[in-house]
Amino acid sequence: MPADLRDPTDPREWLRRARSNLALARVGQQGEILLEDLCFEAQQAAEKAAKAILVSRSVRFRTRLGLSGRLDLMIETKDACFPVDFKDSEGPVRRNHRIQLAAYALLIEDSLGIRAPAGFVYRVPLKDVVAVDIREEDRGSAEAAIAAIRHSVLAEAMPGPTDVRNRCTACEFRNYCADIW
Repeated sequence: MPADLRDPTDPREWLRRARSNLALARVGQQGEILLEDLCFEAQQAAEKAAKAILVSRSVRFRTRLGLSGRLDLMIETKDACFPVDFKDSEGPVRRNHRIQLAAYALLIEDSLGIRAPAGFVYRVPLKDVVAVDIREEDRGSAEAAIAAIRHSVLAEAMPGPTDVRNRCTACEFRNYCADIW
């Protein structure tokens, strides 16, 4: 593929990617293809088409983190914001949850310019909330994870599988992971 077709500042690249996602969504529910996966592809097509419009109009994006995300919920006060992540789990808040909250905090601070000193994990099955202080260590781990992901994308290399295979059964990316499935 020519290098110019991978330029994220070119709206044609975003439209090409949107068309690709739309083609996958149009495959239709056949065999073992799940409707939720088709919906995901359609949603990705819409997001990338919208991004093409924004890029074509020279709308600038913050580039410090190079991320985008959609919070489950954000609590905003006059002094701070607090990301809330919903988890379909009864387990305790683990390191990966802390890093995800830290990434949301970095994203909030970068895009809104508002401090995010803590977050919350809402454990849906238990209907309870766990408060999580977002420490500098968590922020550093989030930035390291972002850098590792960026490196994988640029190198077009899939990361290795997790050592904890039980995570794979509930992972939303399990259908894309050739190492496991």
